[in-house]
Amino acid sequence: MAVWYLCYMYAGAEQGEIELRRDGVKIFADNLAFWNLRAAQGYWRVAP
Repeated sequence: MAVWYLCYMYAGAEQGEIELRRDGVKIFADNLAFWNLRAAQGYWRVAP
């Protein structure tokens, strides 16, 4: 997440803020849903 956030901050200074923020929120939501699904499936219990 940290890397994505840094990329977002850098790109935000170069491109349209509103468009980038919309894309960033979608990516964040997708990642959040993915990891919540993995956790619900017991991913954290079997992770090394």
